[in-house]
Amino acid sequence: MDNFRALCYDLLLAGQETTGNTLSFLVLYLLLDQRVQSKLQAELDNLVEGCEELIGLSQRPQANYTNAVINEVQRLCNLLPLNLSHKTMFDVEIMDGKYFLKEGTVILPQISCLLYDEKVNGK
Repeated sequence: MDNFRALCYDLLLAGQETTGNTLSFLVLYLLLDQRVQSKLQAELDNLVEGCEELIGLSQRPQANYTNAVINEVQRLCNLLPLNLSHKTMFDVEIMDGKYFLKEGTVILPQISCLLYDEKVNGK
């Protein structure tokens, strides 16, 4: 039971740290780009106008710019530069045979290479 409690505590702290770091980066991002801040504020003001309730998940489909800002912040923030490890299930050739990976090869994808690649994400 102590092991389970410790695991739950670790998961709780990991979630809080990730959320806290993402929100900190969001604030910094908005401080550095007034244009994004203004557009985000306008969209949120439009969503709450005449609304008696707090914004919730039901308004998410109408918050396109807000969702885009959150996605961009998570891309730029890159809290976890290395993704979870994987293992090849069979022999693999990649990049037109330039590289050969034997079955069972451990792969540690460095996701930041994709997050900052202009071919993948544009400028």
